[in-house]
Amino acid sequence: MHAILNFAFLTSILGYITQVIQMLGFRSNNLWGVAYNLAFVITTASEHLWFNALVRSLLIILFILSYTFWKNNKWRYRFSSWHLIPFMLIFIIMYIKLHSSDASPLLDATSATFGLIGTFMAAMRNKYAFVLFFIGNGLDAIMFYHLGGTNINLAIMETVFCLSNIPAFAIWTKRKVHR
Repeated sequence: MHAILNFAFLTSILGYITQVIQMLGFRSNNLWGVAYNLAFVITTASEHLWFNALVRSLLIILFILSYTFWKNNKWRYRFSSWHLIPFMLIFIIMYIKLHSSDASPLLDATSATFGLIGTFMAAMRNKYAFVLFFIGNGLDAIMFYHLGGTNINLAIMETVFCLSNIPAFAIWTKRKVHR
């Protein structure tokens, strides 16, 4: 129990570092994102939040690709807002078909989906990713709060993340990180 508490605390610390660097719009956010999401995969899997663990595994790959392509703008794909609909449908259908026995299935699937799409948008340097992060982090905060126990560190972290998305949107707008 003590080891799980310490690991949840470590995940929270990595999350805070990643969030601040992402708010400022620096490329190194992607490297911190790999470490944070790896820790989060372990944390969520230990709580039987399998869908969240699966999506965060995909985020690790996305962060690595984002780091590689962030500076030289080699992304060929142009994101449009309607592209969110298929992503949402794919993950909702995938979730329903899994008949998950997760600890908090609806919040788990919904918050993970918002996180994945938001991370994709951030990799594309789209400031509207922070709107999705705001929603996803808020849902994560509720989920971890209801799970209780050692997850209170993660609930606090997700609440801070949720609120920090407001200035992050403004910073990305001011620094013209958004393209």
